[in-house]
Amino acid sequence: MLIQDVIILYILVISLFILICIILHLRWFIDTIRDIASYKNPGGYFKLIQVFLIFIICMMLIIVFVYYLLVPGTVDRVDLFLTVIVGWMGMILGRFFGEIAMEDLMKTQSVKRSRTEDNFVTVKNIIQELKEELRD
Repeated sequence: MLIQDVIILYILVISLFILICIILHLRWFIDTIRDIASYKNPGGYFKLIQVFLIFIICMMLIIVFVYYLLVPGTVDRVDLFLTVIVGWMGMILGRFFGEIAMEDLMKTQSVKRSRTEDNFVTVKNIIQELKEELRD
């Protein structure tokens, strides 16, 4: 039981250290999230969601690991590692299909943007012509 307490203490100390680092660098953390999720970066939201999902997977791994240390007979180690491996494989596949979806989204967005710009130029020309007719 002493080894389990030491491991839990290490996990708590490391988690506290990470929390303090995030608090000390909160402005950088927020600026980085804003940069990732800006409108100039079309794939930013997917990257942000992937970062949060990776964080959640890691936290679940730590929680299951701590639970296994506290109640040793209920969680099988192989199940734990296979769950994590399957989770990471899902993240890799999600990233791959997310990139394909982003490429398609960027193509359709560029087509819509060019149509909008063409419509804007057309409307601007019509307004110019109307102004010239009103002056005459």
